[in-house]
Amino acid sequence: MSSGSYFPPPVRLVEIPKAGGGTRPFGIPTGGGPGGAGGHGDGARAGGGVVFPFELGRLLARPAISTKAAKSIRTKIRQWQLASARNNQSLEDLAQLVNPAVRGWMNYYGQFYRSECVRVLQCLKKVLASWALRKYKRLRRRRRASAHWPGRIARRNSTLFVLWTLGVLPEAGS
Repeated sequence: MSSGSYFPPPVRLVEIPKAGGGTRPFGIPTGGGPGGAGGHGDGARAGGGVVFPFELGRLLARPAISTKAAKSIRTKIRQWQLASARNNQSLEDLAQLVNPAVRGWMNYYGQFYRSECVRVLQCLKKVLASWALRKYKRLRRRRRASAHWPGRIARRNSTLFVLWTLGVLPEAGS
């Protein structure tokens, strides 16, 4: 870096209109130059070298849950301490604790890019498996069986957790 050997790829500046009026600058990598996006040193790319799709000056990228929001959701799920501190509670009690928050997250973050929000909430499936591992003696030291246990419960009662009612069912094994 300090030797002057790094040259960032060329960027085309595009003005994006804001909802409240005005515009904001947005840089688009063009792919030209040595080591630019696309790997062509001469800038020869199909479509004029534009990496992101545009239509009438509007970005067609789908908005999704941010990395910061995804991290805060996973942190909140860990703070519930389902696997370590709630072994005396039933699965219905856990559902009453979890469902309002998951419903809110899916309503808020799942509006635009639902699959990305679901991917973040998959950690809840792992937490339920860990809870079952500690709750039931027959599942101890049987990680795969405890991972498939929520799926078997979901087959019998698919309305217990909000994620299950939305069609995000855990795998049940055989």
